[in-house]
Amino acid sequence: MPDGTQGRVCTIDRAGGDVIIRLRATNALRAGADFALLGPDGATQRDRWKMATGDTGTSDHTLTSPGLPVSSLDGNTLKWEVLCCSTVPGLEQGAADVPSIPPAHWDLTNVPNCATGKATPINASLVFRFK
Repeated sequence: MPDGTQGRVCTIDRAGGDVIIRLRATNALRAGADFALLGPDGATQRDRWKMATGDTGTSDHTLTSPGLPVSSLDGNTLKWEVLCCSTVPGLEQGAADVPSIPPAHWDLTNVPNCATGKATPINASLVFRFK
């Protein structure tokens, strides 16, 4: 199981525009994910949502809103679990990523076919920090 919890930090501008979270999968892979934004204490859940790449291979979610401004994100942790499967029998490789700074990218092999009801899990996180 790929794991990306090794201290990933995403540097953002306190006065910047919206923060967009993007999920991508390549080849004939499909990815579904559960995201959670946790406060600086690491326990308080500030937001939670699901995403799926579908046929386009990508999905976007605007994290920021009037109730969740960029200026409130310093020290917050974004955690996710992505599940990947293949829609084409015999195609067992591809990539999944959550583009960020630094990018969170996984090259995957032995990805199960979606028809089996199985998936390859990816658990990772990052912490937002101001420039």
